[in-house]
Amino acid sequence: MQDVAAEVCATWVYSCLWLMEARAARGKDGADRRSPGRARFMGVLPILLSLISAAGCYLVFSWWLPSDSARYQDYRAAAA
Repeated sequence: MQDVAAEVCATWVYSCLWLMEARAARGKDGADRRSPGRARFMGVLPILLSLISAAGCYLVFSWWLPSDSARYQDYRAAAA
């Protein structure tokens, strides 16, 4: 399960790096002649990435925490 979380994080990091490289390749003059639709998409993209990340975290913890409850019960029993 940790492999899946690491893969999701790596994908997100690589996509952010790609966006940074694309912005750097645009030039230093600051002239940005993109369409409003593209600008809106670029504004929505971080929101979508954060929602996907939050959903992934929810799924990971909803799967991992219940599956590890037996280990937690053994830990509590050992302490008593």
